[in-house]
Amino acid sequence: MDNKKQEFNEFKEFREQISLLRSKLRTQEIVGDNDIMAATKKSMGWIQLSGMLYVALGVFAIPFCCIALQQRGFSLPFVWATGIYLALCVLVTVYMHRSVCGSKSYVETGNLVEVSSKYLKLRKNYVRTILVSIPAIIAWALWLYFDAKNSFSDPAMIERVRYAIFVGGPIGVVIGLWRYFKTIKETDSILAHIRELQESDEK
Repeated sequence: MDNKKQEFNEFKEFREQISLLRSKLRTQEIVGDNDIMAATKKSMGWIQLSGMLYVALGVFAIPFCCIALQQRGFSLPFVWATGIYLALCVLVTVYMHRSVCGSKSYVETGNLVEVSSKYLKLRKNYVRTILVSIPAIIAWALWLYFDAKNSFSDPAMIERVRYAIFVGGPIGVVIGLWRYFKTIKETDSILAHIRELQESDEK
């Protein structure tokens, strides 16, 4: 009788330990999911803020650059082309980032497939954009130089344009490439976190 009672108590204690272990595992999973969600939202916030700042800078740059170029005597076609190019950059950025606006709410509601689809599209669009932007910037820089040679008789002015191209140009390219790779990195991070959350839901 005592042996049976002891076995019963041991079995009861074993069940309690199993229950406690399961509770701890569930708690760890919840904490892990919350950490992943927080990291995902942080990356989303950076991408959205980056897009907004880029658009704001572009909107400011359109009139500023066009007025500055015109006042310095560059040809009207070049001034118009610069304005159109900057406007296209702004519109493309708005189009790309519009699709991921409100993505945080999709994560909170658990619509992870929708979020993943949006950021995969954003990544593809950024890759396409950089492939077009690099040749476009090179073409613009060449036009800037030859337009300066045709528009100015002062060699010092032409030299300043050449200096701006060979010094300011690489700085601009480095900043642009940093933003591009940073956006790709944050997008890849979001996609990886979403996969982790999906795997956690399947368990």
